[in-house]
Amino acid sequence: MLPFFEHVVKWRDEFTGKTGVRLEPYPLLVASLALLFVSYVFMPNIVALAFSIALFVAPVWLPFLLVGGAFSLWIVLRRSEFIAGQKYILLEIKP
Repeated sequence: MLPFFEHVVKWRDEFTGKTGVRLEPYPLLVASLALLFVSYVFMPNIVALAFSIALFVAPVWLPFLLVGGAFSLWIVLRRSEFIAGQKYILLEIKP
């Protein structure tokens, strides 16, 4: 993982615990895409070089990304199959 990722997760959990607001990943995605666009406007050669290097080493990192995503989806599938296979029980509580 990223070296600072634990700190980000810890900060997010503390923020959620204090405020009750869950942060979604989509604003971070939009902000990073905006930063990428701005950096491409001001430094197109460097961004093009970074993309070419990332595509050149894609056979190294892409299988890990695909296997990790497939494993996560498989776990979700197995859990949903287990939950769907459970019997329903009505619990009546009389005060």
